[in-house]
Amino acid sequence: MTKKKTPLPRTIGMIAFRALAVMAWLFALLFVIAGFKVNLLGLIFGIIVAVALAFVGLVLWIIGDMIKDPEEFKRKQAKTATEKTEGSIAGITGQADARTIPDSTASAVDLPEEPFVAGAAGFHAEKSSDDHIRNESGAHPDADYIVLDLETTGFSPKTCGIIDIGIVYVKNDEPIGEYSQLINPGIPVPPEITTLTGVDDDMLKEQPRIVDVVHELRRRIGDLPMLGHNIQFDIGFLNQAFQDAGLPSLGNETFDTADLSREKYPTATSHTLQDVMRRTGINKTEEHRALADAKDTLECYKRLKAITAPQQVSDDDEQIALRQKRQKTQTVFRSRHMANAGIELRNEKPYGIVIPSKGGVEIVGEEEHQDKLNEYGAGAWFWVELQRGENPKGTHMGEPTILVTLDGEQIGWMTPTNTSRHYHQVPKIGGVALAHTKSGKTAAVKLDVRVEMPEAEAPSEEYKTALAESRLMTQNKSQTASQTQQGALTSQKARAAGEGTEANMSTWGTANKMPHKKDITGPKRTPIKLNDNASETLDQYEDGTLLWALLRKTVIDGMLGVQVKIGRKQIGTLDLTDNAACLDLITDNGAMSKIEIGTQGGSRTATALIR
Repeated sequence: MTKKKTPLPRTIGMIAFRALAVMAWLFALLFVIAGFKVNLLGLIFGIIVAVALAFVGLVLWIIGDMIKDPEEFKRKQAKTATEKTEGSIAGITGQADARTIPDSTASAVDLPEEPFVAGAAGFHAEKSSDDHIRNESGAHPDADYIVLDLETTGFSPKTCGIIDIGIVYVKNDEPIGEYSQLINPGIPVPPEITTLTGVDDDMLKEQPRIVDVVHELRRRIGDLPMLGHNIQFDIGFLNQAFQDAGLPSLGNETFDTADLSREKYPTATSHTLQDVMRRTGINKTEEHRALADAKDTLECYKRLKAITAPQQVSDDDEQIALRQKRQKTQTVFRSRHMANAGIELRNEKPYGIVIPSKGGVEIVGEEEHQDKLNEYGAGAWFWVELQRGENPKGTHMGEPTILVTLDGEQIGWMTPTNTSRHYHQVPKIGGVALAHTKSGKTAAVKLDVRVEMPEAEAPSEEYKTALAESRLMTQNKSQTASQTQQGALTSQKARAAGEGTEANMSTWGTANKMPHKKDITGPKRTPIKLNDNASETLDQYEDGTLLWALLRKTVIDGMLGVQVKIGRKQIGTLDLTDNAACLDLITDNGAMSKIEIGTQGGSRTATALIR
């Protein structure tokens, strides 16, 4: 970018005030020297006057800066204010606007140079005769650049550790490959990090340490240009890991979407990844998982690059940014409070976007699920899954609501009033939230549940639209009730006649309760790789027993896999050798299928029955 030329009168004014500032500092020095020549009292007086004059000089110097370029001065002040308010909270999740990072260019990697241009016009790595060296480095041979994101246990590379790495390889601004790896940091994951990222100690205990993957990671990065959101934060952690392993620091070209956002939205005071996503029309919630955030960063970059002129942000946008920042802060502090109070979460956090918490919201319908809640008891804290859905009963049946699921079992839903206040706070793909059973005298009769939600807000247009559509559908349903009943009768006859194996698959009997998930049961038999503790769960069942199992996507050795759970116990992972296509059937919120228990060679076996 071409630097804007300062008008001559402003330049003269700046020089004048800076000259006055220098004179004030010289007088301050003279007063100190004069005090030395008198006595102790004179020295003290001289120092006091010198400090006052030094302060006056500083003020005069700042005034000179303001006169030279008022707009630049305002931008610097806004950026400083943002850094102070966001640094301690957003820094730990890789989204702070600025961070103190070791010099990433202190020891450059000895790799072949390639002409590279990074700017608003985009990335472009010109190919040279040394391309074969890039291929040997381990980086993707066809990529122009990579998008990198890390999740860490804190914001200091010297005292904190990496827990999640995500890399997207990009050619012509389109993804052509990816890499993801969880890392055991060797230290406990703070509760606020678990709340924001969903990554806890149990998930990381079997994962490699950073020293075990650092050489592979260095090869995967190679000399490719690097794109990221506040990329210097990530580079600081990587360089620390490389230096600890005796490897040189990164010297790659870097480009930052946070800086590009400041260029495109110069009046905005906050430029977190969530802010940029919202302003560029990406309608989703930041996941705080490395690979997902790297993909979102790439999409933000492409959309920011398409903006040809600086944009003004509205007051509403600034209020939204402030509210989201406040909600994140409240979530972090609430997590710390729970940890300090010795409150333990009694179940494993489901995969999904964590919904910030401000206070508890009561639900209804849990009276029919007391058996499930009694497994936890009164005053217990646990994770629940939230999903937009339809009110299942009563005068508001069919209207939009927020369904609450615990360990795969739907335990209730929100009232119409609470739904109207929180509907838009639950992502369309669902999310996860903290919840607890109430304690007190009533707990002996009935366990009530409160779900932690953000601050209540006025009904959104999204909720109003969903409510209007549901009422219209209710009218249409009442007009076609007889046709629906006839269709149901025909369907029952077809099932009774046993027309097709897959049609009857979901009616097979099982020995446990069915999770509230998408059913992908089918005729294709997919083996399950059982873990060492699986027999504790399976030995209570005879061969041929059918059980409902919960299937969730996960990352295994850098590759996408499927975790298998029965109730709250993980029993293993799917063997995808002959059925990798089942990954497409499993949503981010998980799925369910039936599994068959058996014995082979004296060892228990389990086989998933999937479409």
